[in-house]
Amino acid sequence: MPPPPSPTAHAVPSPPKLRRLPLALGTTVLGLSLASWYFLRPPSPKALDPASYSPALITSHTHPTPRTSLLKLRLPSPSPPPEPFYVLWVKSPQVQIERPYTPLRGLEGEGGEEVELWVRHERGGEVSRYLSGRKVGEEVEVRGWTRSIQWQDKDWDEVIMLSGGTGIAPFHQLLHHLFLSSPVPPQKTRFTLLHGSRSPSELPPPEILGPLAALQQRWPERFRMRLFVDELAGGPAVHSVGDERLLLNERRIQLDDLLRAVDPPPPPRFRFLGRVMALLPPFMSPRQEEKPKRNKVLWLVSGPEEMVEAYAGPRARDLSEGEVGGVLGSMGTGKGWEVRKL
Repeated sequence: MPPPPSPTAHAVPSPPKLRRLPLALGTTVLGLSLASWYFLRPPSPKALDPASYSPALITSHTHPTPRTSLLKLRLPSPSPPPEPFYVLWVKSPQVQIERPYTPLRGLEGEGGEEVELWVRHERGGEVSRYLSGRKVGEEVEVRGWTRSIQWQDKDWDEVIMLSGGTGIAPFHQLLHHLFLSSPVPPQKTRFTLLHGSRSPSELPPPEILGPLAALQQRWPERFRMRLFVDELAGGPAVHSVGDERLLLNERRIQLDDLLRAVDPPPPPRFRFLGRVMALLPPFMSPRQEEKPKRNKVLWLVSGPEEMVEAYAGPRARDLSEGEVGGVLGSMGTGKGWEVRKL
């Protein structure tokens, strides 16, 4: 008898659960990887915000004068700043104190994310001392933008700015906004800057005075600048900024300087003509015209608190601007004049 046929070998079918095991394991590993990346990734920089702090990178730090710092900060995803006057708040992490600083200009630099601050090292100033010790590549905590005062273009005839020390920063911001970053400068308003420093060595650095000197040279009928120092300390009565030579007045800003700013004296030939007319008999004198209306003048005062008090009066107890006093108060602001304290 022939032997019985050997049984044919067949593969044992695997259960359905075993077939889905590699897919489940792969999905689990992928999910865990994504979860680890999400929770363990470094946090993305938070955008600049007026209510909360974000890190800003120091890209430049110099000391143009013995007691000041000029810093450039790269801000985290900043939105365009508002119109002047706006500030950036900086926090000292050691004592959790914040102080506002006025950027000299709007956003600039690579990517349009940098601002420049001119900071005075104040005695007992925790934030300024903290900033003076920061180095390029380190970060500081900032928030912004917030306004110091609201700039309103009311068709002023004159805007007269009084500043001392680093108080020139808001005015540099305003002039840069109106003249240097605008294709059309103001057509009606005349701007006058009276700035005082203790000595020539403490005058604003070329990064600040240079653009203002060029502005005065280009539009002398729209912008004028006068510099004052408490003492020349044996130095010359001129201050060189690039090719510009700026005259220094060895005194503090006086009442006569304010009067000249708001009502400049006529050219010499017109003063001589006025003296001749005064000698003529009444019937030979030309008919007197009506007295022109008083100019609309905006006075802006920015600087150390003692300077603001001397020229515009003290602030109120709640740190608001308070009533107008000081030298400007004695001049009588009256209708058409406005005084603001920065």
